[in-house]
Amino acid sequence: MKTLDLIGTAVSNTFRSKTRLLLTILAIFVGAFTLTLTNGLGTGINAYIDDTVNGVGAADTMTVTKTSEATGFGTGDSGPAEYNPDAVASAGPPGATVTALLPADVDALAGIEGIVDVPATKSLSVDFVQAGAGTKFAVGAGSLVEGQTVQLLAGSDPDDASGELQLPLPTSYVERLGFADADAAVGQTVTIGSTDALRGTHETQAVVVGVAEESIASPVIDGIVLVLNAFAVIALLAASFGIVNTLLMSVQERTREMGLMKAMGMGSGRVFTLFSVEAAFIGLLGSAIGALVAVVAGTVISAALATTLLADLPGLTLIAFDPVSIGVVIVVVMIIAFLAGTLPAARAARADPVESLRYE
Repeated sequence: MKTLDLIGTAVSNTFRSKTRLLLTILAIFVGAFTLTLTNGLGTGINAYIDDTVNGVGAADTMTVTKTSEATGFGTGDSGPAEYNPDAVASAGPPGATVTALLPADVDALAGIEGIVDVPATKSLSVDFVQAGAGTKFAVGAGSLVEGQTVQLLAGSDPDDASGELQLPLPTSYVERLGFADADAAVGQTVTIGSTDALRGTHETQAVVVGVAEESIASPVIDGIVLVLNAFAVIALLAASFGIVNTLLMSVQERTREMGLMKAMGMGSGRVFTLFSVEAAFIGLLGSAIGALVAVVAGTVISAALATTLLADLPGLTLIAFDPVSIGVVIVVVMIIAFLAGTLPAARAARADPVESLRYE
């Protein structure tokens, strides 16, 4: 039997018992539908976060509260801006003044009921960061509070007991400063330029002890999507038992037919392939239908929410679909279906032609 004939036979055999096929496809449909929808949810939210971050500072975007570009960490794929010594750093709304916090104020805060401690923050007025003799990039130093943790991609948190100045470097600075990756940046010495209260400039050497994640929103969303996908995979594994049951019953019903085919010269490998193709085809039907319905449902739900509950978030497409992700879902489901079909396919391949022909 030629390959095309084998595939055609497998497809036609799939529709022999339509009720059993429908129930099996419905089980696969649930898993594929859930996988596609949760992936679309993650894609939509992450795309909105990326667009929002990349839009800050764009020519066609107005922001109400502005941090000077001279002190910003840089956003999106553009990375940090080059340091401009003539630029004046500003923070806070126009007209804002700075008021000193005196020890008496700290004592007053500590005396409020429910306040356990009033730890001081440590802040620097940093102008730029430079690796070696390379380009100076504008940088803003945030405040560190005792006990605060930083999300790190590489390295470790600063050691308070160390006598050297230590720096967790934001991810957007790694490539711009000439480091190959986050791990390569750890342990390197960079120059920090700062300005004191009398407008005097100073340069200090600091050791990069870690590379800090600038946003934890995307990892959190990815984690949620991963958990939801785990439930979808469980549903697919449950559906795989339905595939095994469907094909085992098909093998039993077609015992004499298999005996005749093997008696006429069909090898065990071709018999195995025949039932494996049936399993993969069932997976294709269930996953394709599930993905298609998920795309339609997700598009409708996203459009409805955009004009109601999410109207205050312009530009947010809650559920967005990536063709590559949809293709991956379909392929994964087909692989699971194929693996589920190997047991009945192996049983069919091992069947003795003489005994099969005697089967009643």
